[in-house]
Amino acid sequence: MLSQISWGQYVAYVAVAGLLYYLTVILLYYRINLLLFFKDPLNPQNRSGSDYHQNKKERDVLGKPLIPVNENIVSSSELQFYNHETKGESSNDPSTSILDEKGSFLSDLNEGLIILKEAEGTKDEFCALFQVISSKYEALAHSSERQVTVSVVSDLISAKELNFSLTPQEVNELWA
Repeated sequence: MLSQISWGQYVAYVAVAGLLYYLTVILLYYRINLLLFFKDPLNPQNRSGSDYHQNKKERDVLGKPLIPVNENIVSSSELQFYNHETKGESSNDPSTSILDEKGSFLSDLNEGLIILKEAEGTKDEFCALFQVISSKYEALAHSSERQVTVSVVSDLISAKELNFSLTPQEVNELWA
């Protein structure tokens, strides 16, 4: 059976089949552009059809993605779901409230150190920041946990690789 078909007939059949396929695709997917082109062939906007698609309403299922403007990025360590002033009042055990206050103080100071590192802050700026944060935690300043907290603060400063360093004695003097 294949011996009865010549190469010329085969090429003609493939050419006609390919032509019909591409005509079908063009008519299905570009019929709007073709109609616009044949209505006004001298209009340059109708030659490339892209301007028409930008003006018509999008038919996307989910719509076009929007680029967020002024989006703030917050890390999980910056989120707080409690109030510092009322946290110690809910507990009857004073040692528990001091430990909670110590954790809150170190968390607040750590957030301040992150910001200070990004801003390439100085030792004087840290001193001001420390005094503002420590003023919220008066009970911690007068507790037995103060010395442990002071050494943790100096270790925290050295771990953040800031432009300055403070000894525990200097941190203790700041807490006056």
